[in-house]
Amino acid sequence: MKKFLYPSYDVPVIPLFPRGFYAYPRIPVSIIHESVQIRVSAVIDSGAMATIFNFDYACALNIDVEDGIHIPQTGIKGEPLDLWFHEVTLSVNNWEYSCYIGFPNENTLPTDGLLGYSGFFDRFEVRLRDGITKGIAIRKLKGRW
Repeated sequence: MKKFLYPSYDVPVIPLFPRGFYAYPRIPVSIIHESVQIRVSAVIDSGAMATIFNFDYACALNIDVEDGIHIPQTGIKGEPLDLWFHEVTLSVNNWEYSCYIGFPNENTLPTDGLLGYSGFFDRFEVRLRDGITKGIAIRKLKGRW
């Protein structure tokens, strides 16, 4: 099992944030396509159906976004989000595996990338911990490798 600490951000002490900070479940990953490898800090998002990264990363990986498998999605605001999926290698804690990740045809995500069900939660058991030991613990799921 690999453990990552949450990055935390100071905020005013109010009932919503009684400890004066909030933690953000973000971990470092690498996206590998052909001979190009890019390190990205991605948000773990249990509500995302797929793992997706912003358009700039597809460009850096020499991926022609619209040559992928087009699957329209709905974003968190209920707005349409056109995504094109490409097979890449994803590396989490040096655990490398092949999966499909989506890219929009422009930078439309509010973060660099989201680790969603397909491409992340279907490979790992994830534990999010708050409080004094705030952090993320991940372990490979048996039978998924």
